[in-house]
Amino acid sequence: MNDPVQALIPQLIERNETVGSIESCTGGMLGMMLTEQPGSSAAYRGGLVPYSVDLKTTMLDVPAPMIQINGEVSAPVAIAMGKGGLARLGCTHALSITGIAGPGGGTEDKPVGTVWICRSSSDGSHDCRRFLFEGERAWNRKASAVNAICMLLVHLSGQGDQPFPGQQERL
Repeated sequence: MNDPVQALIPQLIERNETVGSIESCTGGMLGMMLTEQPGSSAAYRGGLVPYSVDLKTTMLDVPAPMIQINGEVSAPVAIAMGKGGLARLGCTHALSITGIAGPGGGTEDKPVGTVWICRSSSDGSHDCRRFLFEGERAWNRKASAVNAICMLLVHLSGQGDQPFPGQQERL
């Protein structure tokens, strides 16, 4: 199986675990990828697309001061989104994505293609990584969703320390 989704869904079903998606810059693409797999309803709990700041704070309980201090595209916000998603969706694992897909919105510190992806799990663990994707908007969104799936796959395999292409930082 070369397709990460085709690999992920059966593993989750076998382990009796579930996943939820919490997406900002991908706008639901991760959830779409997960639900394209037949049988995904046995493992995919659902998704939230808190595209705006106010939805991040109201839907996911991300503290507004955290966003003001760190910005929407940051590790603390990605982690808080994942924790909020775990609570709201009642899943074993939550995959949260926040970033700047482009073509606008980038800054010197956070250029277009900067994305934070976080895998949060109900056991209290998380893996949060910053990526810099250097493509157009469509590519940046797809790369973000695929990398989120791969992050959960490596966690399930016990090889969570593996670096990813395009990864800039890890918390």
